Formats: sequence, C-alpha cells, structure tokens
Amino acid sequence: MRCAPLDNLPIHRAIEHLEPGDVLVVDAAGSAGGFVGEVIARAVRARGGVGVVIDGGVRDVARLEELGFPAFARAVALRRTVKQDPGDIGTPIEIAGVRVSPGDVVVGDRDGVVALPSSELDRVIVAARARESHERDHLRRIAGGELTLDIYGWRAKSRPR
Repeated sequence: MRCAPLDNLPIHRAIEHLEPGDVLVVDAAGSAGGFVGEVIARAVRARGGVGVVIDGGVRDVARLEELGFPAFARAVALRRTVKQDPGDIGTPIEIAGVRVSPGDVVVGDRDGVVALPSSELDRVIVAARARESHERDHLRRIAGGELTLDIYGWRAKSRPR
C-alpha cells in the first residue's frame, strides 16, 4: 500500500483485507512517523498477518519485540500519524528501489528483507540451497586451514602490482 506522509489510514484499511500469512508492505515515502505500533501489530496478528515492511517509521519497538512481531522499518519514531488520506491499497509499490506487488513473496530476517514474484520462488529456493551447500563446503575448507584467497581463486588478483 501507499500512504501519504504521516498518514496511516491505509494501513488500517488494509488490515481488513489480510489473509493468513500476509505481510503488510507499506510505501510511506520514508516518512519518520509512528505508522505501526502495538495496536496495529495486534490487529494484523488477529487477522493472521505475520509482519510489516515499511518505508517509514514504527513505534512501540519494545512491545513489538515482546510480541515477536517482525517489523522492518526505515526509522523508529514517536511522531503521531493522522487518518485522513485513504491511500492506495493492493497496487504495486517501490521500496528502496525494489518493486513489490500484491502476491509477491516477502521474507525478512536480521540481515534484511527480500521480495520476489511468487513465480520466481522455486528458482530462488534452488539457488539458495546451492549457495548454502557451497558455503558449508567453504567453511569446512576454512576450518581445515585453507585461505579464502585460494578457495575463491582470488590469489592472482591479490598480488601487488
């Protein structure tokens, strides 16, 4: 969804349409207001939603952590929001240069967030498993004393000129 600066009415509207497993993805144009806090987190959970990604601010961070509610935000902010502009719900948006459309797969952890079209999910899972396998092998080799310069074939590139 897309929110006007410091206006979280679209978030309240979107909660009505949540399906179990949904993530709210919000373009708030980087606005540092408290768009999402404990009340919205509990409302999202009550509808089966599992988290929020917002190009804007969140508040009640300690409560969100206690609830185990994943909230990926540009800022932590106490500044209040208004409820005036209905915004756009269910339309493609862009956050940090990434286009996100309804139905996309959105996954986040402590390292960040990724969004991809659901049609790409199987291909990405195969690639991720291959990468994990390679990294396990690399970690085994490092534990055995090998250097990353040799494992990755960078020795020639690392020679001084």
